[in-house]
Amino acid sequence: DAVTSLVDISPTFTDFGNAPALPMQRGNSLRSMLETGKVTDWPDQAISEIYILDFMQRMIRQGRWKLNQYQGYDYPQLFDLQNDPGETCDLGNDPAHQATRDELLLELSKFGNIESVAEKARISKENFCFVRDSARKSPPQVAEVWEVPKGYNRWEIPGKVE
Repeated sequence: DAVTSLVDISPTFTDFGNAPALPMQRGNSLRSMLETGKVTDWPDQAISEIYILDFMQRMIRQGRWKLNQYQGYDYPQLFDLQNDPGETCDLGNDPAHQATRDELLLELSKFGNIESVAEKARISKENFCFVRDSARKSPPQVAEVWEVPKGYNRWEIPGKVE
């Protein structure tokens, strides 16, 4: 009955472990909800960013509403999840829902803008390329490679040292 997100997992684990919060931890502990089955004092909101190559997208889910913002699009998508759980009717350009759209865009702007997602994507790509290129220049030695036990699934990485 509450909007949750994967960023709530880390605070939940640290809470159950009676450990201090991580320095830059985001999200909220689900412990109280899991133990009592009740939702109290919960920010009914989830925010996500997706950046894959040149595709940048941000989303906010708040209460019954979900807004998707895409870089380069004229207006965001807006869905009323209470009346349209399958997200088939985009209300993003509907004047009757302008106030809701503007409120969600304002809330989303507290976490940066779509251009900041593009910058995160650029940095992420640079980091990935640096790690990949470093691994190619200095591959792990045989003694450093962990052997996958027989019967386990594993993701094959092109050029992996066996």
